[in-house]
Amino acid sequence: MTLPSHVLSLYEPGRRGDESVRRALEIAAEAGARLTVVTVAVAEPTDQGCCDTRSVYWNGVVRELAA
Repeated sequence: MTLPSHVLSLYEPGRRGDESVRRALEIAAEAGARLTVVTVAVAEPTDQGCCDTRSVYWNGVVRELAA
């Protein structure tokens, strides 16, 4: 069996996401591989017209949570 050189884990908040990252870390450590964790932050459109800063603010919050 060939060991991976890079392990990718998709993260989502909660137990499933935490377990996914834990397991990916175990696999990467056993193989001496690089680990990349990805999370998706869905952004709201910001070009909906004049003076609506809610989308800009919310997109910032979503990016912080994803980080």
